[in-house]
Amino acid sequence: MPPLSRRDLGNLVRSLGAASRPVQQAEALARIASMCSQSDADGLVAIAAAGFIPPLIRLLGASTPTETQYTATTSLMHLARIGPNAVAIVAAGPVPRLVELLGPGCSAQLQEKVVQTLGFLSAYAANAAAIAAAGAIPRLTQLLRPGSSAHLQGIAAGSLSFLAKNAGVRVTIVAAGAIPLLVHLLGAGNQAGVQRTAAEALTVLANSEENMVTIAAAGAIPPLVQLLGDGSRSNVQPDAAGALANLAAIEKNAAAIVAAGAIPLLVKLLRTGIKPGLQQQAAAVVSNLATYTEHAMSLAKAGAIPPLVLLLGLGSPDSLQQTAATALTNLAMQAEGAQTILAAGAVPQLVQLLGPRSPSCVQYSAAGALMNLELHDENVATIAAAGAIPPLVQLIGSSTDAATKAHATHTLKIFGESSAEIKAKIRAAIASGIAHALQQTVIS
Repeated sequence: MPPLSRRDLGNLVRSLGAASRPVQQAEALARIASMCSQSDADGLVAIAAAGFIPPLIRLLGASTPTETQYTATTSLMHLARIGPNAVAIVAAGPVPRLVELLGPGCSAQLQEKVVQTLGFLSAYAANAAAIAAAGAIPRLTQLLRPGSSAHLQGIAAGSLSFLAKNAGVRVTIVAAGAIPLLVHLLGAGNQAGVQRTAAEALTVLANSEENMVTIAAAGAIPPLVQLLGDGSRSNVQPDAAGALANLAAIEKNAAAIVAAGAIPLLVKLLRTGIKPGLQQQAAAVVSNLATYTEHAMSLAKAGAIPPLVLLLGLGSPDSLQQTAATALTNLAMQAEGAQTILAAGAVPQLVQLLGPRSPSCVQYSAAGALMNLELHDENVATIAAAGAIPPLVQLIGSSTDAATKAHATHTLKIFGESSAEIKAKIRAAIASGIAHALQQTVIS
């Protein structure tokens, strides 16, 4: 559709006004709906800037025919895809009316468009509080119940997922009773899209120990583990793994995840995951489980370490390298795990990740893994021989991240308590350009 001139846009806005004849208004609404559905981001911004938002909101009124409400809502939904438009729409005040349209008496088709509109509006943090204040949370939670269509349940869960990123709104969502309903949507009888958005919402809600306990008590862990192993629903697996990663942060949940049979499924995903995002989420679950000695030993025995070492490779995304290195950091706390990590060839990979091509988050995790490997005296010489000392010294002098410097300093300090040969290597690295004061810190 060719773009309209500013004058034509102005005429179209006026045709939507209350003073226009019904036929003229209907024609204008149909035209703007077509424009909204076909426009790119720039076009949607231009439509909003031309002043279409207020008349579209007016057409949501209770006296307006349902068909007109549906078309106006659909147009607002398209406009809300763009951040500035979403903020402008909420500022114009339609949210209370949109929430009313989620009540009984409104058609399912109209409610679907309303929920989609609220979902796009919720994607922008500035809008979350206003949407919650208008009473959207109880209505969205109600739509999760079995009486709603699968599509409506899925988009309602998606909207709650966006809204839950706001700390205050999370409290309201939990109080509204959303958690048991979201857990129910994980069940095998639900569509994959519904399961995915439910798992995504639970991932966001599992941000505090209280919520983690509540989610687990509602029975979330068994179906999440089941989804983790369901290769026929690969689009659900990353979200199921993300929820399990957050839930595994407390010991009781970690034990339940292991008891549900997650470990062999996680190892399989680390080895064969076709998507880096899925492998990263699986590595995150492993990382949190490995903070507990019993589970770390089970993971090592199940074969989790070799695929994690492979994921350190330079072909992996930075975020995947970081998560894999963090998992190895935790697994290295146990002597058996540390020896398996060395045998799998992790040390050269970790040393390489200390270099300047890696972002600080990867350097931090790599230094942490080497630090924990060094806690076992028999590994110190092997790590030094792999060339770890120069890049660690370089990190202390060049990194702008305090936590990375601390890891590097502590790792070098362990080296400094070792043999005379390794101390000499540290002095040589320091002499190549790092301040002499460092020598007093890392060599006793």
